Amino acid sequence: MANVERQFQPDRFASAQRHLTRALELDPAEQLAILLTLTKTVQSEARQTELTKRLVGGHPNHWATWILSASMPGISGFQQADAIAAKDRKAFSARVARLREQVNAPPPPCPIPP
Repeated sequence: MANVERQFQPDRFASAQRHLTRALELDPAEQLAILLTLTKTVQSEARQTELTKRLVGGHPNHWATWILSASMPGISGFQQADAIAAKDRKAFSARVARLREQVNAPPPPCPIPP
């Protein structure tokens, strides 16, 4: 809120929080509302976990979901690596497939795991 005069910042922040709360009431899996709530407001660890689960459940293939979930406290190292790898693996496999088509390369000798 750097572009809002200091005297008006508390009111603007309270208004934004009310809008985020209302958006999540209307649609508990609303991606932008969850992302803003998790990154711009202070939440308890239990609330962060709940919102992250909703985000992953509602938007499992979106890059922002995985980046945010990988940075959440309370997520195990294994879950964090899996979240990062799932995003990278899909993008990498798609890129390799496009490059193979472009250069008319033969198929790989053994299947690439999904």
